[in-house]
Amino acid sequence: PYYTERIHDYDSNVNDITTWQASNYVPVNLVSDSLITVGKYKDRILGIGVTSIEKFSNAGNSFGSVLISDKAALLNIGCSSETIIQTNDYLFFVGPSTLNPGIWMMTSNGVKKISTSEIDGNLSGSGVFSNSIWSLYYAGYTYLLLFASSGVIFLYCAELDSWNQQTFTTPILGASS
Repeated sequence: PYYTERIHDYDSNVNDITTWQASNYVPVNLVSDSLITVGKYKDRILGIGVTSIEKFSNAGNSFGSVLISDKAALLNIGCSSETIIQTNDYLFFVGPSTLNPGIWMMTSNGVKKISTSEIDGNLSGSGVFSNSIWSLYYAGYTYLLLFASSGVIFLYCAELDSWNQQTFTTPILGASS
C-alpha cells in the first residue's frame, strides 16, 4: 500500500500493511512539480505530478522504502487531476491543462496523446469529463469511455487506436408520445 503527500510516497513495512514507519518513504523529486497521485503500471509504481511521471521499481530494501526511482524512465508529461484509469496493458490520464490538454495513454512503448481536438475542447470547456471516465475490456479489446456533459460518449479502442462517438438523449420520465 502507498500513501501520497505533496512530494513523498509513503509505503508500509515489507509484508505488513498495518505498520507504517516514518522512514518508509521515497521522495518524488526528480522534477520540482507537485505530486498529484500515485499509480501502478505493470511492475512499476508511478509518482504522477503536474509536469512529470516518475517511475519506481522494487529495490527490495529491508529498511526504509522498498522503492527506488528509475531516473532514466522519467517522463516529461504530467496529469491535471487524480483521475487515472489503469488496465492490464494501459494507463490513461488527463494531461496537463497548461501544456497540451488531452487524454494520454501509457503503453510499454511510452506515452502518447490519444485525444482529438473535439475531445480536448470538452476538457477545457464546460463539458469537462472529470469523473466520467471509464474503462471496459470486451472481446479482447480495451476501451476507454468518456462521458461529456453534452450527452456525447466518446469511445476509444486502445488496440485499434481509434475513436467513435455516440450522442444520447435522455427521455423525460413519465412523458407519453
